[in-house]
Amino acid sequence: MLIEDLQVGDAVTRGAFRLDEERARQKLRNFQLPNPHYYVLEFVKAAQLLGATSIAFFIDTDLLEMRFDGASIGAAELVDLYSAAFVECVNARQWALRHLALGANAAHGIGLREFTIESGG
Repeated sequence: MLIEDLQVGDAVTRGAFRLDEERARQKLRNFQLPNPHYYVLEFVKAAQLLGATSIAFFIDTDLLEMRFDGASIGAAELVDLYSAAFVECVNARQWALRHLALGANAAHGIGLREFTIESGG
């Protein structure tokens, strides 16, 4: 009886909420990956979702360079990259951007000063 009562009726209210993006990124940084150094795997997942057949890395103490073939990532997509971690993904490109955002956030958390990603032909 209780379940039927709860399923019947209209929503009482509708609304929206806003996240403090910096606090959300900090929480992701602390809890998203079992090891923050796995950020490299997030970049690999992104490249694979973008159709990469070849991936190359150069990693130093505080910088990373990654190159892969496959689909290019547009500059407009990178401007607001971190928001990709918080949106619902419905296609491979959105999932790729989410993995890039999670990887970038984790890399930032361990002190990576700079990373460069070159994609496409």
